[in-house]
Amino acid sequence: MKIGLKTCILTVIFLSGIVASREEPERRAVKTHTICYGSWKAHEPYADFIASHYDMILDGERGIVEGLTRRNPKIGVLKYKIAQSMHDSYPDWKEVDANENWFIHAKGFEPVRENRLRSASYDEYMMDVSQTGWQDHYAKFVGQAMRENPLFAGIFADNCWSSFSSYAGKWYRIIPVEKHVTEGEKGEIIKVDFPVVKRRRGLTPIKICTNSKFEGPNFYDETKGCSWNKQTITLNSSNLPGPRGTEVWISYAAVCSPPDDLVTKWEDGITAIVTKAKAALPDKLLIGNSGSRLYCERYLDAMDGIFVEAFIHAPWGMGSRGLTATQWLEEVNALVHSQEKNKWHMSHSGTDPKNSTPEQTEQWRLFCYASFLLGTGPKATFQFVAETKDRAPNYYPEWDLLIGEPKGSYTTIKIGTTIVYQREFANGKAVVNPSDGSDTVTIDLGGTYRDWQGRVLKEIKLPPKHGTVVVVTRGQK
Repeated sequence: MKIGLKTCILTVIFLSGIVASREEPERRAVKTHTICYGSWKAHEPYADFIASHYDMILDGERGIVEGLTRRNPKIGVLKYKIAQSMHDSYPDWKEVDANENWFIHAKGFEPVRENRLRSASYDEYMMDVSQTGWQDHYAKFVGQAMRENPLFAGIFADNCWSSFSSYAGKWYRIIPVEKHVTEGEKGEIIKVDFPVVKRRRGLTPIKICTNSKFEGPNFYDETKGCSWNKQTITLNSSNLPGPRGTEVWISYAAVCSPPDDLVTKWEDGITAIVTKAKAALPDKLLIGNSGSRLYCERYLDAMDGIFVEAFIHAPWGMGSRGLTATQWLEEVNALVHSQEKNKWHMSHSGTDPKNSTPEQTEQWRLFCYASFLLGTGPKATFQFVAETKDRAPNYYPEWDLLIGEPKGSYTTIKIGTTIVYQREFANGKAVVNPSDGSDTVTIDLGGTYRDWQGRVLKEIKLPPKHGTVVVVTRGQK
């Protein structure tokens, strides 16, 4: 069975560790998590299933939390609060907006509102994490949130990046007004002072009017053929503000750079934020989104755990691409390391269904899951995200294979030139071929097993970048 959910990272719900997981006759291999983005109304049809099939849930609305806790009183919720950026829709925006020195400003420009650095990927204002005012505000906000709603079990600190520029893509600032004259044969060309950047969610990056107050029609409309390329704007020749030489006023999102010192002070700043936040949450959990295996050890030490939203294969990743064997091993060992330190590790995998065939999606699903089993421990959860209808949650049959407790750490065997990784469990095993080569290997299972499809197996064949999990058949323990 498979039902699924479109991805967006918001809050986290625990059913183990701080609270207990489901009672089962034999322990499942993993704890699982899922994401409930949007309103309670959108997820209510799946509420019973969600409450009974997941150990953690990233969730964004109070109604979802209350609805699920009514069904399972042991569920705990981590409230979403991003660590390094702000949006004007956030509840604490008014207080933050009043403190200009808390914001990062574009390199080479005055530290004023229109020069605030924003991410074209997230369309949010980037905060100066080295500012003690922002650090203290963050800690105060999360502490107050816990006091105001005791349903929360802690905080999900999104975007605790290992470095400032790792994931954000292009940066921009808003040019509130520039005056130019039209060029080209008919006045259809305008040259601006800085390269234009496209903002997230299809936001129109340009506004062009014939007055500085931007009253009247906007002559820039991409649905009517207008376009831009770097510093050149091309208008629809049938809808021009006037002939060549017409004065126009333009507002747009312009490419810019962050200050040079931001990279060097970033790690100290994020470490200070999560340290202060954890101090404000003495009896609550603090989980930070590290993005990838390249998390900062100092962050892990300061928090209760991390969320890795690109574990082995990212939910936005193409089906034809994957990690190298060396990168894959780093990912697995990072999971092992977190369990050795008694820290939570939320392993979030997936693939982009628009750029993956069904066969590739199944390949990565099993490969990521088997890879997770190599390093899983008491404080690890797993999810594989693929496209589904109507925001139904992702859930897969192999997760219900009762393979029991792990018997030890993963081991390796060499078959020809290929190194295969496997881990024994009380009732089964996980096997992975992460090779960069082209050889399909045959692995003798040493007994009779069945896979998630119910097939009885004594050996398995694994091409590169494939994995599987099998359980013993009756009488074969």
